[in-house]
Amino acid sequence: MNNQNEIIEKFCELCDKTYQVWITKRTICDDNLKLEGLNDSKCVNFLNYINDILQEYMLLQIIKLHDPEKQFNHENLTLEYIVNHIDKWEPLREPSPKESFEKIAKNIDDNISDLKELKEDLDDLFIKQIKPARMKILCHNDLETNLENSNLGEFKENSDKTYFIKLQNFVNVLHESFIGGQYPFFSIAQNEAEAFLACLMK
Repeated sequence: MNNQNEIIEKFCELCDKTYQVWITKRTICDDNLKLEGLNDSKCVNFLNYINDILQEYMLLQIIKLHDPEKQFNHENLTLEYIVNHIDKWEPLREPSPKESFEKIAKNIDDNISDLKELKEDLDDLFIKQIKPARMKILCHNDLETNLENSNLGEFKENSDKTYFIKLQNFVNVLHESFIGGQYPFFSIAQNEAEAFLACLMK
């Protein structure tokens, strides 16, 4: 496995990990219709802790995907890193019988444009809805924010779904262009969260 392949696979893995944290939180804390029935139980404080932990960890993982490519003379594996390097990469997969290297190269040129556009969309969602939480909640205990109990780091209703749909599209286009085949996120994480809830409701 060469360096380019390793970088792409590791980046897709990081995005998948972020998705798994998000879908776990949505399943346990946001979309659980039975959660209200536990508000008067002995579990209510525990569930609040779980919600806070998953929320902060999810936001932290998203934030890291949007870090600059370089900080303090160190490179970060981020969306910015990917779009700044894809122009230099070569496809690692062999063409199918109906393809040619020229056709693959043209498709990659089109896909690179798609990736840059998707990155802009993801940045737009991130900057408007999550970035304020980075400096005032996750990395620091901002005095004013804490005293005002400000709600930072929240997606608008269902825009988190939009974010992860676009992130999945980004990963699929990237993986298919240079390695071959899409890279679906680990959807079983939702089933595992639902199984956890089923045990909790017994």
